[in-house]
Formats: sequence, structure tokens, C-alpha cells
Amino acid sequence: PEPGNGFVQLIALNGSTVYAAGSFTSIGGQTRIHLGAIDTGTGQATVWNPNALGAFGFLVSSLAASQSLVYVNADPGIVAFTASGTAGVPTPPPVPNDMQLSVTSVPNPAFSQATLHFRLPKPGAVRLAVFDLSGRRAATLIHDQIMSEGEHESTFTTGSLKSGIYFARLELGSEVAIHKVIVVQ
Repeated sequence: PEPGNGFVQLIALNGSTVYAAGSFTSIGGQTRIHLGAIDTGTGQATVWNPNALGAFGFLVSSLAASQSLVYVNADPGIVAFTASGTAGVPTPPPVPNDMQLSVTSVPNPAFSQATLHFRLPKPGAVRLAVFDLSGRRAATLIHDQIMSEGEHESTFTTGSLKSGIYFARLELGSEVAIHKVIVVQ
């Protein structure tokens, strides 16, 4: 932030972009409330401005960047933003075309429900369950159901879960695929 305009409490680096969170109202010459991003090459604010959406009027407790998403943790929970600053990603992620067991979810983070998309390389008995970070089963979506080869989906309702990180575990015989799902209530 500019002198006299608060402080930066947290940073996350992704390529040539530094994401910052703190008690500031401008950064890199642009109005940014508590969240902003700086291009390390120019020192100027990027277009990333999640507060243009009215997302955060309070301090952030943790910040992380990975590939095309920035994760922001503040009361009431974790929210993911794309590099353009929009919340959530409503389009399904691509399912790999190769013949491997795989599972993905949309949206991620999930607010009330998520659709788990999965690919089976062969027919067989399928198990799909969701676990919390301590390994406790939070939901069983499919239990020993015989399913055909190809793409499938199952809806996962998150209403009874607390905000946090969960893992969808897909089993087909001895093959296992795991996918992280973030739940925000």
C-alpha cells in the first residue's frame, strides 16, 4: 500500500503476480479494499479486484494462490477467485481424455452442492464417498454400484457440512482417484 494507507499482512506469489491481503484501501496506485495484486515487473496493481464484487469488507486470515485460482480465507470461510477476480468457477473442469480413473467437481468451492464428474476406464463396481481432513466419511454418494465405462456424474449436497476442505474418493476395483473439494457455508 501507499505510505499511511495501512499494511500488508499476507502475500501469495503466483508467477509474476503477488497477491496481498491486509488493512489497506489502495495498493499499486489503485483502490483495493483488503485484497489486491501487484505485477512484479511493473509494480502496478493488476486488474484483479475481488472487492469490486463486494466480496470482502473485512480482514483476511489466510491467502494462497495455485495456478489460475486464488484462495481467500475470511469469515465466513474460504472463497476461490479466478485471476480476473470473479468468485467460483461454474463451468465443469475438463475430464481427462485418457483412459484413467478420474474425478473432478463443479463448482469448487461448493456453496450448497457440487456435481462430481468422473471417468471410468472400464465397467465395474464403483464407490464414491467424501471425507473430511481427519479421514471421517462425510457422505457416501455411490456404494458398490455397477457402472459402465465412460463419463458419469453425481450430485453432492453440502448443506450439513461445515466450511472446510474435503476429499472425494472414487474407487473402481483396486484403482483410486482423489479430488479436493472446498466447501463454503
